[in-house]
Amino acid sequence: MGKSFQALRIVLASLTVFLSFGSVSLARADVFHGRWIYGRIAETYERLGGWGHFGDALIDESIAARDGRYQHFQRDSSIFWHPQVSDGVARQVGGKIREKWADKSWERGDLGFPVTDELPTPGGLGRFNHFEGGSIYWTSTTDAHVVWGAIRQRWADLGWEQSPLGFPTTDEVFTPDLRARFNHFQHGSIYWHPEYGAVEVPGGIRNIWHNNQWERGTLGYPIAVPQTVSGGAVQQFQGGEIGVFRASYVRLPETGDYPGGGLSDWRKVFPLFAADTAPEWSGAATHREVTGHWDIYFKEYAGCPKRIEKGMVCSFPSSGGRVYPLEVRGVSDDGVWFVTGQEHPEGAGRNVVVRFRELKPGQTDKRLLAGSHSSEFSAQARPWVVMDISAFSGGQSAAISGPLSSEAVADEVFGPAAERIATTVPHSTNRYALGEVWG
Repeated sequence: MGKSFQALRIVLASLTVFLSFGSVSLARADVFHGRWIYGRIAETYERLGGWGHFGDALIDESIAARDGRYQHFQRDSSIFWHPQVSDGVARQVGGKIREKWADKSWERGDLGFPVTDELPTPGGLGRFNHFEGGSIYWTSTTDAHVVWGAIRQRWADLGWEQSPLGFPTTDEVFTPDLRARFNHFQHGSIYWHPEYGAVEVPGGIRNIWHNNQWERGTLGYPIAVPQTVSGGAVQQFQGGEIGVFRASYVRLPETGDYPGGGLSDWRKVFPLFAADTAPEWSGAATHREVTGHWDIYFKEYAGCPKRIEKGMVCSFPSSGGRVYPLEVRGVSDDGVWFVTGQEHPEGAGRNVVVRFRELKPGQTDKRLLAGSHSSEFSAQARPWVVMDISAFSGGQSAAISGPLSSEAVADEVFGPAAERIATTVPHSTNRYALGEVWG
């Protein structure tokens, strides 16, 4: 017993002398689990749950890039430290996020060192680490993906994963032409182009863009963020516009809704083009194109806004070149409803409904047809896209006869717009559809 105690005293004395030369410096936080865990790495090890969370150390503390330090642990985690990163606090990275980071060359890659521990997202659906050069986000359904640079900043501006975009579903990658970069997200994408910056593309718009060959098609790249409009959103691309609109379920009135009528109720159908010659252009799509660019297609009608929406005040010409206002009372999925005001010379309360729909020959009385394409429509068995305009009720106190109360004048007034729609819309690169904006 005495000899054993004396031997222990010699060993302890020798260890004291060894430590006094500074060969090893054991901080108060140093612990031993499988291997020694030192200093700031040991502090994070204990702060995040110690052995119960990490298990044993698998390797000794090792040298990382830029003279940092790291250690790998049994339960699929690592702790990395650098004195000039995260105020010198060592940070933990684990699981699928660590695997993705390893694929990107650990701290020696563009992501650099972690600046946060692996954390749950605010909604609890995923986890993330921020790094010096970007972030990695993970969920069980999307896996782990890298987001960085201007795309990451735009995603952050929109609210990260709590934005309508949701979580990333790809890393940031180049477009096929190598001119831009993008991340896809659960409900849309963000594209970065050196001329236009980082721009989000909602899922519903992205679906249409995808069907038109992405940036390789006639639409090219997105050049502006999407704009919210009544019932949906539109977005400008290099070669045109894409719009997505939710089903409105708005019913526009028919002439039969107002028995007794008023001054010269009338209806005219202007055939525009055969539906199979322009399959992208249904009646609903044509409606959105025309009412979104009213100043182009109905350009004779000064005073109308570019985009027709409910509650706006528009105007049609009347006799003598005068223009009087009409309120936009409703917008449906295929048309728009105007109502004349008290000051209108063709009478107050007169309804004017403009619809765009597909019709087969025989579905409408031929005597209602108007415009230069009426004979083509009548001679064909295939469906056509038509503009259907009716005016009815009201107008009891009309001072003059005009396009809202006279069929003959209506032909002259609406005919030029119908011809412009017929020759322009089928060749437009703009695209529209019904659906959810972030679908």
